[in-house]
Parts: sequence; structure tokens; C-alpha cells
Amino acid sequence: PPDVAARRIFDLGASSVTVYSSMIAVESDAWSGLEAKVVHTLEHLFNFYGDDAGWSFEARGLPYRASPVK
Repeated sequence: PPDVAARRIFDLGASSVTVYSSMIAVESDAWSGLEAKVVHTLEHLFNFYGDDAGWSFEARGLPYRASPVK
């Protein structure tokens, strides 16, 4: 899970991500535009339940939806 969280935050445009236990530190030159997307990504990190638990959008053959926040 920490690797997945870090990768998704890097994919949003962060320049540095540090994950330690339940804390995540994110650095970005454009944090004001990135904050809402990071929050949404973390809130929906484990969005799959039941038989599909832990599967990514891509693995399930669905289009990736990084964030509805713009």
C-alpha cells in the first residue's frame, strides 16, 4: 500500500513523497493545484471491495479515473 500511494501521488505531479506509517509528506512546486487531487487519491486508495479487492482500474479493464477534482 505505501508504494501504491506514493506512485499515484508521483503520477499526479509531486516532486517528493515520503510515507512513514500513517503519515505522508508530499512536496510539489504547485501544491495549491495538487492538494485536492492528492486528498481524493488517498481517500479512494482502496476503493475496491469483495471479489475485486485490491485491483486497479486498469487490471479490471476500466478507464483510470485519477480524480474528478480539477
